[in-house]
Amino acid sequence: MTIALKRSLKPWGWPGLSRSNFDIHGAVRKSFASRSSFVRTRRISFQLFASCSDKIEQVRLPQDGQRKHTNASQYSCSTFSFLFDHHPGLQRHSFSTASLASNSDFHLEAPSSPPQVCILYATTGGTAELFATQLAQAIEEQVSIPAEVKSLGDYASLPQLLSEQKQNQNDGDSSSECLYLFLVSTAGVGEPPSSAKAFYDDLINNSSSSIPIGPQAQSLQFAIFGLGNKKAHPNHYNVVSKKMQARLEESGGGGGSVLPLTLGDDGDCIDDDFDQWQDKVIKYLQQHHHHQVENETTTTTTSLKETSSSEAAAPTPIESDFPSTMACPGAVSGERIVSSRYPMLKLRLDESLSLARKAHKLYDLLDIIPEWYQAGTQRYLIHGRTLLNRNAVANGLTELEIDLSSSSLANNNNNSNNHNHRYEDNDSDTSYKAGDHFVVYPRNADFIVDAYLNYVQVKPDASIITDDENNEGRASSYPHPKGLTVYETLSFCVDLGATPSPQFVRMMIANSKNNNRAAAVIQNYKDQVATPRRTTLDLALELEAQLSLEDVLYNLPPLQPRYYSIASSPLRTHNDTNTKDPVKTDRKSTLLLTYRSIRYLTSRGVLRDGICTSYMDHLSPVVVGDCSNGSSMAGAIRSNPSFRLPSNPDTSVVMIAGGCGVAPVRSFLEERLLLHQQQGTQFGKALLFLGFRDMDDVVYVDLIEQCLSTNVLSTAHISSARNGVFRGNESTDTSVTPSSHSMISWTGGNVTDSLDNNSDLLWNHFQQGGHTYVCGGALSFGAALRAGIVSLIQKQGNMSVEDASNYLRKMVAEGRFAEDLSD
Repeated sequence: MTIALKRSLKPWGWPGLSRSNFDIHGAVRKSFASRSSFVRTRRISFQLFASCSDKIEQVRLPQDGQRKHTNASQYSCSTFSFLFDHHPGLQRHSFSTASLASNSDFHLEAPSSPPQVCILYATTGGTAELFATQLAQAIEEQVSIPAEVKSLGDYASLPQLLSEQKQNQNDGDSSSECLYLFLVSTAGVGEPPSSAKAFYDDLINNSSSSIPIGPQAQSLQFAIFGLGNKKAHPNHYNVVSKKMQARLEESGGGGGSVLPLTLGDDGDCIDDDFDQWQDKVIKYLQQHHHHQVENETTTTTTSLKETSSSEAAAPTPIESDFPSTMACPGAVSGERIVSSRYPMLKLRLDESLSLARKAHKLYDLLDIIPEWYQAGTQRYLIHGRTLLNRNAVANGLTELEIDLSSSSLANNNNNSNNHNHRYEDNDSDTSYKAGDHFVVYPRNADFIVDAYLNYVQVKPDASIITDDENNEGRASSYPHPKGLTVYETLSFCVDLGATPSPQFVRMMIANSKNNNRAAAVIQNYKDQVATPRRTTLDLALELEAQLSLEDVLYNLPPLQPRYYSIASSPLRTHNDTNTKDPVKTDRKSTLLLTYRSIRYLTSRGVLRDGICTSYMDHLSPVVVGDCSNGSSMAGAIRSNPSFRLPSNPDTSVVMIAGGCGVAPVRSFLEERLLLHQQQGTQFGKALLFLGFRDMDDVVYVDLIEQCLSTNVLSTAHISSARNGVFRGNESTDTSVTPSSHSMISWTGGNVTDSLDNNSDLLWNHFQQGGHTYVCGGALSFGAALRAGIVSLIQKQGNMSVEDASNYLRKMVAEGRFAEDLSD
């Protein structure tokens, strides 16, 4: 008598087995913890536990789909368990095999050729990549189709992508069609992410090679999800995805877009937008490929068919008595929760860890996993930190001074006794230009890391061991660096402050003990989770949800580096902060960052701190002559060639900034002042418009007046939206006394009001080919400035709104209007 498992064995394309644990009543469970094995892609391991012996036999299914037979008589009992313990979405079922004859053969039917799904992402901040991974996981779980995740940056053109996919189909003897799912973000002023620029430029500009024709075009089926921010970049909202959609649709043929273009808005609730698009993709695949999909909230059944076509009894759920924990040396109590969805990570206590790693005294991971960082990342000492506001104000501006000298890198012994030679190289390039960025790699606060560790009940020093040999590019592959302890991973690699995705929220609700709160949360993700910016730990505590370490690591996004505009000129030294002395080449060079500490109350009344600004607030400056007593940080200088002062010093310049946007403006002012002092450079007209939320927030007044007195700056307008009601040069506010800074024009209101009051000057500046620079927050300041400038052009040029917008776009294209906006 032969038993065949008929339908699909998800997600490897085997007909019918729903990633389930088939648990025969009476099977031995005591060996569960020590005998679990990883289920790998297209190679499923069945563990057969004999109820009356410790003997374990494994039957491996070959990747080519050929049937594998095993004689059941070799086992000492007619009951056994199939354990698919380490794959997402496990369901537990039991069934009886009492009728198995001792000479029965067991086999699985070979699958039919599964359809192909290729998910490609182009990301700037990591959101598109995270969505791509979530989509792949959803497709594998709900549609039984293997979904491959790739970066669009791996391909220089569309033909290269199609050619590789065709080759993969030939190698796998598959004739099925491939559906391409693109998740593409728009960066800067309507540009693709840098990693995908080659692919995008070739697709848009090279009509002869990028658009396939003939049979190749007929097989091009795709759907696109765009990532943008409508409020921050209204004129460039999802431009990249829109152009890709239009260009790919030109291919025509029998393929084309299987779903309408969907635009995700990060200014509203992009998680909701993605969740709805993902649902459409799932439904399309279900309908198009006729796959039977089980409801996650109900118990699925799998039929066992004998060769005589008689039916076996339906399985009976045994959820209640299946263990939810397993023995683990890295667990606090010796046992930890088993994830029902993700591969189990092995935890090992490593006695060979350095004292610094055991004491959690690392400032970075450069000596452990340098590949985690961008090229050129180095370790920098903190030279100083200054609170810039004259009066103590909440969330004031802070200036961080970073030592760029190579000797500071070599002498920093805070992290390890053995430093990688590349951090001690005296020829390390730390040069930069005014307008460039500095990349900061933050870490989560220790108390937050401790809170997550306490929730998942895992020891901080346990090393994470993964087995991703056959999972690369799949949703089940480990998303974080390998070779780290749990504490290091949670501290440096996982964004513990990120809002959980709708998919993750649904998973927590399924594991919730608080049904009343779960019902409220599931009804409205946007209002209950996204808008109040709730964290995973916050929500899990409220829902009383059981979470494993794997649930946290596989769902939360990587902790991304932050980009800050450099606030200094490379011509300065740390002794020249007043910019009055000539540069002394024998002194250490430093770099300035200006930032505002992020601290706010959510709509639920919860106090939240920004991860990176909180991290920088706790960095200690070095003590002169003793580098061992200061803090270091991992960082890198990044060129920003689109944000540069004009090469011709006679070209007129207008600088507009608000709040933290004063940082790159300061670098421009210091650059012009030092060039004037050191080289006698004379400059054309320069207008400055600064906006601060109140007079306590005003900074760099002395530098501005110094530039005005030397004609490096022509006029300066500083406005305050609150508590500074100005009449001429007098103010009701006393924190900054305008009478002592009479060269500056002090005004009330917003920066846009100052622009309106000087619209004639600005229009003349635009018409004469001047360069304009806008710096500040993209969501509020940048959007308001764009709208204000379009309105100014419309009025001064007597144009329509459309013509005024085109005028501004032309200035951007010609490099005469540059933005350095932070989202």
